[in-house]
Order: sequence, then C-alpha cells, then structure tokens
Amino acid sequence: MEGSPIVEEKHLVSPQGLENDDYFVLRIDTPNSLTEKERDDNYSNNYEPLLSSRETESLVALCDTFLPSLHVYKDRVVDDSLGQLYRTSASMNGIPDQVAKMMFLKTEHPKQLLVRLTLWFLSTWIGTLILCGKTCLSTQFPYVQKFSRISAKKREEILVSWSLSYFFLLRMLFRALKSVIPLAYFTQASSFS
Repeated sequence: MEGSPIVEEKHLVSPQGLENDDYFVLRIDTPNSLTEKERDDNYSNNYEPLLSSRETESLVALCDTFLPSLHVYKDRVVDDSLGQLYRTSASMNGIPDQVAKMMFLKTEHPKQLLVRLTLWFLSTWIGTLILCGKTCLSTQFPYVQKFSRISAKKREEILVSWSLSYFFLLRMLFRALKSVIPLAYFTQASSFS
C-alpha cells in the first residue's frame, strides 16, 4: 500500500492519568512515515548501499573533516555528556549514511552524478591529485595519497581551497557538503546521553 497515509491515534488523558469522558482522538495524516517495525523491516530486508565502499570511505573522510572529534581535558568539561559530544566525530554517529540518504534519496538534483563521481575520484590517488592539487603529496611511499589517507589538517586546507576555488563546481560541492553534513549531524536524535 504505497502512497496510502498512515493514521495515528492519540488519546488525551486527564492529569490524574484516568481517561476523561471528553477525550480527543487526534488523527495525524503522515503519508511518508513508517511505523518503527516497518522501518526496521525495510532497512534489514531491502537495504542496498547507496554508495560503493570507496565512495563511502571518501564521504566518511569529508564528514570527519567538517565535524571532527575534539580532544578536551576532563577538568575543563563540566558535564560528562558534553565531553562525550566533543569526543564524537561525524562518522561515529553514522552521519555518512544519513548524508548519503539525504543527498541521493531525498533530493533530486541534476548534479548528483557529479557528486558521486567526485566521491569516486577522491577514493583514488589520481583523482585526489586532480581535485586537491599538491596538498595530497607526501614524502613517504605512496607519494600521492587518496583523500581518506590525508591528515585532517591537510583535508581542512583542501576544503578551504575548494571554498575559494575559481572552479564553480568545486565551490558548489563545498557549499552542498557544508550545508548537508551539519544538517544531518545536528538534526539527528540525541544519542549522546
């Protein structure tokens, strides 16, 4: 029954916990929502990865570049949950999967193919050299590294260079990632406590 709305019923009760004679039945029409059981069944039975493992590796590196874990000293943090929030990077919370769903399932944009192509390029050393320039060079044996193997500081420099690039597509990619990754991170249900 695809497309048929799911109707949820909520009963309002009196403050003492007993149902009142004049309670309300609230019907919420949510056409695209699934119950928790249906969502789990769909995820476990019909789950096909949106991205290849190489593209996912590049997306994880991008997410961790935008939202890295921060090392804080215990004496400087007042609350343990706040310290755990600081120590949690984007990839620790499953943000790359949510970003992939937001970018490839929930939106339809003509440049989606370019994003996938860019993620694939970043998973290769030659593609990283083309997109990132000399920042991906190293003094140790693989002299040209793929994006996920570059240090976090150099990845930040690469993203800054994309934001200031003369190439419109690199600037557009940076803006898209800059908006989608924090959106996925900060709109998720809190799993820190």
